[in-house]
Amino acid sequence: MDLWDKNGGKMAEQNKKNKKRRCINCGRAMKQQFIGLQHCKCGTSWQNGMDYFEREPNMVFTLERRKKGNKTKQVTVIRIKNDVESNIVENTVLFDR
Repeated sequence: MDLWDKNGGKMAEQNKKNKKRRCINCGRAMKQQFIGLQHCKCGTSWQNGMDYFEREPNMVFTLERRKKGNKTKQVTVIRIKNDVESNIVENTVLFDR
């Protein structure tokens, strides 16, 4: 049985998918930085496959190009800054889509 709303006959389930992701701490709508990575003003972030986490000042969010066959895809990467040299440390946290 399909659920239809009153406006134009669209299904109610489709309208639920279009809602923005809300922060679990403050309830604000989160803003998208990259595909699969969203931030809130309170310091909470959400990443696809990792769920919610708290941002730290030494985190750097970047996109890395990965080649799969003939296609090149961009993957979200979280890197940790080294405090002493202010260089980016080699250990990175990768999340493939």
